[in-house]
Amino acid sequence: MASLAWWLWWSLPWMMAPLESDALERYEKRCEDEQHAWCVQQGVAWLRSNDTTLSTTQRQRITGRLAGAYVALGREKEAYAIVIEMLRRDACVSMIPGLQGEARRVFLAARKRILRGDAGGPMISHTPMDTVTALKEPVLTAKVTDDMKVLRVEAYVRYRPKAAWERLSMEPIGEDRYRVGLSAEQIQQSKYVAYYIVASDCAGNRSYAAGSEVSPRVLELEGKGPSPLLIAGGALIAVGAGLMIAGGVFFLRSNEGIERWNNTINLEESEVIREQIVLDYSLGWGGLSLGALLFGAGVAMLVAPMFRPKPKDPDTSSTTTSERNITASGRRSSCVSAHQHRNKAHGGAFPQSLGGVQTSASLCGVRLIDLR
Repeated sequence: MASLAWWLWWSLPWMMAPLESDALERYEKRCEDEQHAWCVQQGVAWLRSNDTTLSTTQRQRITGRLAGAYVALGREKEAYAIVIEMLRRDACVSMIPGLQGEARRVFLAARKRILRGDAGGPMISHTPMDTVTALKEPVLTAKVTDDMKVLRVEAYVRYRPKAAWERLSMEPIGEDRYRVGLSAEQIQQSKYVAYYIVASDCAGNRSYAAGSEVSPRVLELEGKGPSPLLIAGGALIAVGAGLMIAGGVFFLRSNEGIERWNNTINLEESEVIREQIVLDYSLGWGGLSLGALLFGAGVAMLVAPMFRPKPKDPDTSSTTTSERNITASGRRSSCVSAHQHRNKAHGGAFPQSLGGVQTSASLCGVRLIDLR
């Protein structure tokens, strides 16, 4: 009873008070001095009483000392359990500093078990953008979830068709949503922007949305001003219209010349009028013909963009196939091939009711799908 009262008198203030950095350092020092039983009691008390106030780093440091003390006391199962509890809160912890020997092995075994339950890459819910306004900063948003924990969400952006990709970290804004803004200044300068989104989890799985590096989402720009094609088309229409008007004027002059020529008796003056009529007539036809040609070319330039086929974008409203699933499919295919080869080598020893691919598939855990 006396020892219990002494332990409560010593530990109760530590358990009830907020955990300070100097108190944690004293705790780690006593654990290093091989006071294993006290290290376990104090560490468990801290984890239980400050469950919601401990930072991620503090929880990791306490868990590391606890695991070491449990292992020193021969209680490996409890060390394993306390590490599992921490990793369920944050599966992205790759190692706790200071773990050595058996305690390190326990941590790695626990982490392997946690990550084994990660079924695939994160799920990305993203509505791809179709247009952006050059003078307004576009914002990409996505909702990303994972059966363990999302490690990072990034947007890859470039402002020229063959430029290097710029990696932007998307910041969390709550409720599993992430956002990042694009550069309105660069969009205004280049009149081009393409992007895709990548999400990673703690097991190294990656998922994509809005395409990929080879087929990104390319956005159309609103308010970017007329293109050179439209400017050239408008100019050709204006010049063509002017030439046709000029041609019409020359035709009128030639008609007036014909009337003058009919009313002229003087042969010398008649010859001059005739030459003028021929010239006006030629200029009239030339102006109308060339003007009509230029006018038609200008109209064609204006309407050509309406018939230009748009690049097909993949359906990226949600996540694409994760890299981990692709790898798993490859392993299963190899497994099926191996079992088929073994079946053939044994002369078809497998029962006929199971035989061939079905037996191999069932042994490898593959669900057969008719792809025809």
